[in-house]
Amino acid sequence: MKYEYVAIFLFSVFISSISQIILKKSALKTYESKIKEWTVYQGVQNHSEPIEPPPGNPTEKTPNNITIKDSNGNTVNNMKEEGVVDKIVNNPEDYTYTMSIDYKSCEFKYENGYYTYRDGKGKTMIFDPATGKVYVY
Repeated sequence: MKYEYVAIFLFSVFISSISQIILKKSALKTYESKIKEWTVYQGVQNHSEPIEPPPGNPTEKTPNNITIKDSNGNTVNNMKEEGVVDKIVNNPEDYTYTMSIDYKSCEFKYENGYYTYRDGKGKTMIFDPATGKVYVY
């Protein structure tokens, strides 16, 4: 039996398991604390009124890793900067919310009074910044 083939095989198994761990960790991006994870959009949440979801029987989901981006694709990092929250609340069409729902990244854009995501397969999701909930239709 040739031991170099066994060594190559074991080395490749080791490398693939390391890459799986790295992939899993990057997919489950978290912050140092749950508080910091929600701080990014907490200012918007505190200044928004809860929406009345459209009629129907939606299921509710709780998203993870919420980020807010402006119309140029820049991530909004400092909600304490003067005027940032007002801009987002008063000009919602200029901002998008990106979040993870059921291990899938979804980008919600403002249309017809709601932050909406359509998956292309007939499923529509609506995000309420005031409550942090996602309604799935």
